Amino acid sequence: MKRIGTGTLVIALVAYGLLACSVDRSRTADPAEVPTASALGCGDGQLVEWRDGAWACATPAAGDYSAFGSCVDAGDKVVGIDPASGEVICSAEPEDTDTLGELACGDGQVPKWDGETWDCGDDLQTDPETDSLAAVGACADEQVLEWQGGAWGCGEDDDTGLDQAAVEAIVANAGHASVEALAAVDVDVAAVEGEVETARGGQASLDARLAAVEARLAANEARLVVLEDALCPPGFTYAPVDGYDICTRTVDFGEGAVTDEMVKVGDFWIDRYEVSACPGSGSLGGVSGGDENGGLTTYAAACSVALATPQASITWFQAAQMCANAGKHLCTNAEWQTAASGTPDPGGTTQGEECNVSSDGTPAATGSHTDCVSRFGAYDMAGNLWEWVTDWHGKDSAANGLLANATYGDDWMYDVSPASNQGGAQNFPAAALRGGDWNDGTDEGAFALNLGTAPSVSATTLGARCCAGAGR
Repeated sequence: MKRIGTGTLVIALVAYGLLACSVDRSRTADPAEVPTASALGCGDGQLVEWRDGAWACATPAAGDYSAFGSCVDAGDKVVGIDPASGEVICSAEPEDTDTLGELACGDGQVPKWDGETWDCGDDLQTDPETDSLAAVGACADEQVLEWQGGAWGCGEDDDTGLDQAAVEAIVANAGHASVEALAAVDVDVAAVEGEVETARGGQASLDARLAAVEARLAANEARLVVLEDALCPPGFTYAPVDGYDICTRTVDFGEGAVTDEMVKVGDFWIDRYEVSACPGSGSLGGVSGGDENGGLTTYAAACSVALATPQASITWFQAAQMCANAGKHLCTNAEWQTAASGTPDPGGTTQGEECNVSSDGTPAATGSHTDCVSRFGAYDMAGNLWEWVTDWHGKDSAANGLLANATYGDDWMYDVSPASNQGGAQNFPAAALRGGDWNDGTDEGAFALNLGTAPSVSATTLGARCCAGAGR
């Protein structure tokens, strides 16, 4: 920069917070007595100027200091006033100052006028704030970024500043900040990173606690499964339905898997449905007189399956063997009677249709009469098929026939006299049958008991149901 004599000049301070003065046209003003712009009540962007014998506020064109004097060398331009000496500050700024964006200064550097040409330097000013070109923001249309004698600002495009592309290039360059400002940012970044790490540590602790809780829940669920399965016979899984304690297992003899279901009744379990032969385990037909003790014609296992055709035409012996082949036992009379509790009574005025007691001569599919269910969840314990139970009874002196009327209901109860059904020895014991079949009407029910049939008898009305647990 160059300085020339004061001549007709007065002290000037530049915009952006610095005082600026105008030409002392009367040559009577003392520069030391220049008032501040705020003292005169000047507005934003106005300068203090000596005019017509007094100090006043003026609004010069941005970056235009030609009113304060001129430079000696041709091509030099007045860029400010030295407030200490009052001399005009001149600069030989080239015509291509609008292309400073091409400098592309590196990190830690900013565009800088070194007195002869524009180049990249470390710090534009000692005050970090004056290095913050981004603080100027985007200049208005027809304006450029220029150095206004003490700070960066926006002014008219008079080949002394930077065009908008250059402004954006400078602002985008991280080097426009001072070393001190960058160091302060680094401190802030380190503090934030520390807070982030602390937060991550807290999150890790929460994740660990959550994982521990989930592990305990999984362990409790596993223990619950063990406890629930303890409610079932060996090999069965606890699967409650509609408030009933149901135990299930999958049975597969090679001709299709089926679900075998039992219900819990106190300390034992009973088949949820009347016995049907498990697919693939064998089939049963009528037993000829030559089959010793009513033995099975083929191997068969009992399954308790929904909507299956119940196994009829089996003797007591076949029923007992089918249950044993399935890992169960033929129900005792006491077990059967307990499990039948709550089954609708066909003798009621509206309950005759709930159970299969008056059909066309064939048993219904197991569980198809959905209202014919006991309080424990066992289906068809009234009607459909008479069901063998383990109890046998010897012949007494009473005549074969219906016993005295019951206090509750009118379910049939037959006395012991198997001779007519056995066709042989008169003293052969009878095996108990329970519940009634598909064609006995209102005589069927939870109290229906037939003690007039030999265990070797096979008929289309005779079936069975298996139990597990207490009766073994």
